[in-house]
Amino acid sequence: TAAAAKRRAREVSSVSHERIREEIDKMLSDPNRARAAALLSELDLAPVVFQEVDAPSFALGRSVLAELPREVPRALAWAALLAGVDARTADALLVRLRSSNADREAICALVRDRKRARSIGELRLADRKRLLLRGDAPALLELARAEAVATKQDLSGLALSHAKRQEFQEETGPHALASPPLVRGNDLKDMGLPPGPHFREILDYAENARLEGRAKDKESLLAAIRAEHPEWFEKKS
Repeated sequence: TAAAAKRRAREVSSVSHERIREEIDKMLSDPNRARAAALLSELDLAPVVFQEVDAPSFALGRSVLAELPREVPRALAWAALLAGVDARTADALLVRLRSSNADREAICALVRDRKRARSIGELRLADRKRLLLRGDAPALLELARAEAVATKQDLSGLALSHAKRQEFQEETGPHALASPPLVRGNDLKDMGLPPGPHFREILDYAENARLEGRAKDKESLLAAIRAEHPEWFEKKS
């Protein structure tokens, strides 16, 4: 059977993309997913099914996949298998295989941000909070750990990520991620700024300042915005 499958591997390209993706979904949902991925390589099916992924990248993905726990979300398993490519390549593959938009977004977010989870110390405080408190953070940290183990990299960055995640989860008050923004669009209008695309830049700045504890209330934050970025008001007034 194996010999016949290998001999006719190219013929699988005649099968619908949806059917192929469904079969890969089943493989990756099973605890023996790493063995299934190995069989794809051994039977010469990997280059046909994963056309966007070269052999070294697929080998890396198999190694990362093997480091996952037995029970994981399917998006995490997909992201592990695609750990050898960037998010754009992963998205192109998932589009070809007719993955749903929700699945594509979930998988590509993990592929894109896994390295940031290992280098959390290099991120600004606001970005640390956003990364470590988002809904898929447990899967993201697990993916980062599996890749670090598979590639024999230092795990100290992940230890910091877990510690910071715990710290941020326990945080309360105006600087917590779940707290409402201190400044909104109407506040900028009240300051004499006409609505426009620049609002997004100002509001992003205000939200970063809130998360990083650089302002405790709306009044101090608005004063900081005007003091630190007078050009916003000079250009728009």
